Amino acid sequence: MKKVYLMKGMAVMAFGLVVASCNKMDLTNNQQTISDEEVKANAEAALGVTIDPNQTWVMTKQGSVSVTANAKIGNIVKVQILSANPFVKSDASILSSAEAKSGETVKINYTAPKALNTLYAACVTSNNEYRVTPFTYGESSVSFEAVTRSANRRASVAAPTASGVVASFNATQVTRGNAGLQKYWQDATDGGWTQYASDADYWSKPNYQLADNSYVYPSLMVLWKDSKWNDVLYENTSLTSKTLVLTQQQAQDMTDNILTFIPEAENNLSKVESGSYYLTTTGEAEPITIMPVYGETGSKNNEHLYYYYYNPATVAAMSNAQKTEYLQSLPKFKVFDCKDLSFSSQYIPVTEKTQYSLAYFGDDGTSAGTYQFPAGYKIGLMLKVCDTENQYVELYSDNNLNSEVNQFSSWARAGLSETTSRSVIFGKNGYNFIGFEDYFDKDFNDIVFGAVGAIEYEGNDEQELDNQIYSYAFEDTKKGDYDMNDVVIKAQETKDGKINLKLVAAGATLNLNIRLYPAPTSTPEGKAAVYSGDPTTLTYTRDGVECDEVHAMLGVAAGTMVNTGHAKADPITITIEKGSYDPAHLPLAIYSAAQGEMRLAASGEAPFGVIVPEDWKWPTEYVNIATAYNNVETSEGDQSFGTYANQSGKALNWFKYPTGSVMK
Repeated sequence: MKKVYLMKGMAVMAFGLVVASCNKMDLTNNQQTISDEEVKANAEAALGVTIDPNQTWVMTKQGSVSVTANAKIGNIVKVQILSANPFVKSDASILSSAEAKSGETVKINYTAPKALNTLYAACVTSNNEYRVTPFTYGESSVSFEAVTRSANRRASVAAPTASGVVASFNATQVTRGNAGLQKYWQDATDGGWTQYASDADYWSKPNYQLADNSYVYPSLMVLWKDSKWNDVLYENTSLTSKTLVLTQQQAQDMTDNILTFIPEAENNLSKVESGSYYLTTTGEAEPITIMPVYGETGSKNNEHLYYYYYNPATVAAMSNAQKTEYLQSLPKFKVFDCKDLSFSSQYIPVTEKTQYSLAYFGDDGTSAGTYQFPAGYKIGLMLKVCDTENQYVELYSDNNLNSEVNQFSSWARAGLSETTSRSVIFGKNGYNFIGFEDYFDKDFNDIVFGAVGAIEYEGNDEQELDNQIYSYAFEDTKKGDYDMNDVVIKAQETKDGKINLKLVAAGATLNLNIRLYPAPTSTPEGKAAVYSGDPTTLTYTRDGVECDEVHAMLGVAAGTMVNTGHAKADPITITIEKGSYDPAHLPLAIYSAAQGEMRLAASGEAPFGVIVPEDWKWPTEYVNIATAYNNVETSEGDQSFGTYANQSGKALNWFKYPTGSVMK
């Protein structure tokens, strides 16, 4: 056996050592004198279950997939396989990575936790921007191009016709004189509106009948300040549509991406105030499409989406009041009636989403349309919420266009200022999303639309992801107590292609060395590691002294149980060259003169050495692993270690559900 100093690391000695009387099982008989039957019987007695003879103790699986780097993103430099959607899960990690350029197809081999059937392929730019798409373990290829079913695309769109024009509610009421409604509201000296009657009296009246016998309900009442608000709504713009076809997981991810940014039933107003109010065109020939994505509102059947646009140069010299008046006067073109469309919900993602292409009808809004907008134009959205044709309000992305509706008493009480935007625009994973607030709870996800095409992206999809961590946990004797903390090592590939071995705990009282065997050419499926050739004893230099014993490496006295609930010490890191090593299948072992060598458990053996595919929380001293991980009532059902040991292929996520005392 050779002893080699690999690479140096650093650690700080900790204080608070325990006395030697806190001994664990200090068996003096060498492991070679204990039969396999005794070893297994001891483990089964400790764990309280019969070990499945087919249990391999391997919690990972191997796969390969061809990834085409065709995501619509900038300078792609690599593709990766990820454990989760990084826009939703903060613990998403890199399972494998390979260099790639835009358009290239690369075959990637990867190792994944055995319980994971949904994985994610990622295109990554030189700025660490990510585009991800899910795929199922076992699939042979994955692409980032969305599947669409297109209708016959017209080269142009007919100009809006007069028969499709409907004046806005605001404009209609201006012509009526509003004498009746002034019973409830009066024009204040500051140009705003205040209430005559008491709030209780106001809410006691279910509606108010206007002079022309139409009704205005208080819950939908909108105020007006001047007679210059004269919106024109074009109802019959007849836009081309196509269907975006998503997998169930892609649809769920889109919903999750939205709700991660603007969660249900939370005050998301700060994200509105720091966001954009308009989509900005790029001038490219690709159509700009709007699609329904998500809706948790009781008003969907009474909501209609419109858009308008303008050239920023036109309003550059205008005052804010002049600009507001100009934007009010622009024609608004209907995209669709929300009642006719399917929206995903929190629980039921819709996989087929209709995309409507927006048309540019010239700067005057009356010319024949084209699907290509000039560059740098601003596109605004308006949600019309109504009960009948004459009873609705208009909710705008532009904060300056909401002064009337936001003064309605309920919205004002909810903290929406006179000029609060009624929507938030943000980008996630390549899609721009527009979330509307149609009431006043301020979560801004009552109804959400997606926008793609020739528009600037409103997101920042940079991610700092780390490679997957694999926790190696050993007992120091084959007749142990199975708290699995005598030696705990966490292996992780570094960004520069090495492997860090972090020694985080040594709960043994025996003097122990860490051994690493030569890298195999491959590790067969169902095998934790391949041991062949002569091992290397790992060393660590502390204060100029080369150490090869785990307690000395951690800077504590021999026999001290450290980082298992008693003494504490900072972990130390030994870095090795990756070469042919796989951090998920390292041929690691621990050795003591008293007990010999302890390797990773093989199929059917007792679990005296296992690899957990996670940054794992190991049990504290004397707490059996079957006690520390005994959760039988998780959202995934029984995820206890006992069930995992007893039934191969069951409870594969046991390590995510601690129930007993574990190290934090």
